[in-house]
Amino acid sequence: MNKSASLERIRNRRLVYLLGFILGFLFLFFGAWYCLEMSINDAYAQWGAADLVIQYMEEHGGKWPSNWDVLRQSYETKGGRVSGWSFGDFKSRMFIDFSVNSNDLEKQSVKSNKVPFDVIHARSPLSSMMGEGPNAQLYHYFRHKAGMVDSPRPVDNNGPVTVPIPRSPQ
Repeated sequence: MNKSASLERIRNRRLVYLLGFILGFLFLFFGAWYCLEMSINDAYAQWGAADLVIQYMEEHGGKWPSNWDVLRQSYETKGGRVSGWSFGDFKSRMFIDFSVNSNDLEKQSVKSNKVPFDVIHARSPLSSMMGEGPNAQLYHYFRHKAGMVDSPRPVDNNGPVTVPIPRSPQ
């Protein structure tokens, strides 16, 4: 083998390694960006799903919704805290256990010092949550409804409660 052919193979190998590194970096960068984007959207959607369920219970004497169809109108009016998603997209990304009984959830909430159930969550295992998550929203809702002072009133469907940030003296 001559020296020229050996140098050519080394250059080709380096080029393949460099291209592999660049492609790997791009794959990781865009993969991380995509996961972060979906995670943030799912966090808002979980918050919105809990809002929809709470609103439904408020409007129907405390009754838990029986299926997605009964939440459709509220979603189309309020948006479920996500924009640009169809109702079908929202349903496909969120899980709500429609088989539970709100009275049972309220009893569990009153008896427990932590969230005792998991009835609303994102379907993706890569999702994050706003604050303590949608089940904590329900937990605090039920405890507040039962007159327990340790639980703040959940945020209503008009948006998050805003707290003015004190300005530093100038």
